[in-house]
Amino acid sequence: MCREYGADIVWSEELIDRKVCTTKRQVNEKLGTVEYVIDKPSGGGNRTVVWSTCPQDRPTVIQIGTGSGEWALKTLNALDPNDYDGLDVNMGCPEHFSVSGGMGSALLKDPKRTEDIVKTLVRNSTKPITCKIRLLPTIEQTIDFMKMLEQCGAKAITIHARYVSQRPRVPAHTQLVPELVKSVSVPVIYNGDVFTWKDIERLKQESGCSSVMVGRGALWNMSTAFVEGKEKPALEVCREYVRRCLEYENPISFTKYTVLRMFENLPKKGLWYQEIIRSKSELIWLDIIDREIERIRQGLPDVPPTDASTTGRIDAKKLAGLEDDE
Repeated sequence: MCREYGADIVWSEELIDRKVCTTKRQVNEKLGTVEYVIDKPSGGGNRTVVWSTCPQDRPTVIQIGTGSGEWALKTLNALDPNDYDGLDVNMGCPEHFSVSGGMGSALLKDPKRTEDIVKTLVRNSTKPITCKIRLLPTIEQTIDFMKMLEQCGAKAITIHARYVSQRPRVPAHTQLVPELVKSVSVPVIYNGDVFTWKDIERLKQESGCSSVMVGRGALWNMSTAFVEGKEKPALEVCREYVRRCLEYENPISFTKYTVLRMFENLPKKGLWYQEIIRSKSELIWLDIIDREIERIRQGLPDVPPTDASTTGRIDAKKLAGLEDDE
């Protein structure tokens, strides 16, 4: 969907090396997708789709979380190069699960291990290798790290303009990025507080970067995130997303997590949002969203429906166990 709404390139979610290495590549002819799945040992037909893609995703970059050259190579070998256009190494995730495994922002403190990972991938990959980092404690340290990545063969570097300890509520340090851009000759991609297409050109100018990566802005409303002229209300985009998830048989827990995150920036959640939290059916969600769109169109008050038939509860953060890196 992001490609349809104007994104030039899309990145996958972070895929953890050891998990990728347990998958099998399968072609789903019914859906027209390629899937990397983990089959359940019970043999009961249950399986976990770790990553899936389709021709409409291209160009697409797979982002991996890895803590060693050995596991980076195993991950590379587990992926069919025909399924993606580039491989990105996450070096910015501050979450405990990532850092405790020597991945994500842990790599910023270990240049030698990082060098081994990048060089190993560059030597063995037929696709470009890129890296996503955060600001190190000083500009000088960040420059040295970026130069090392360039010397190892990285074809581009994404800089999330926050320090490892900072979360999204802290404004990104855009003013620090131009000096970093000038220190390397490879393209530098800016990331941080990019919410709509109006921010893209401004932040390219302010940062000096060649391009911009959109994170939360695309999650909240992808129709306003990339280009002018495709704007829709967020609820309409959400309805489209749920329908697409049904079409492509997306696991319901993944779909629900994303739907709830799409409206996390709203200071006050409507009654419809609480209904979705309690519901366990995509079809019920579509009915809830349709009713809310119509209520807004008619200017009616936000009151509980008389025919609500939703049950169960869900915690969006608990489903994923992590927060956005941006």
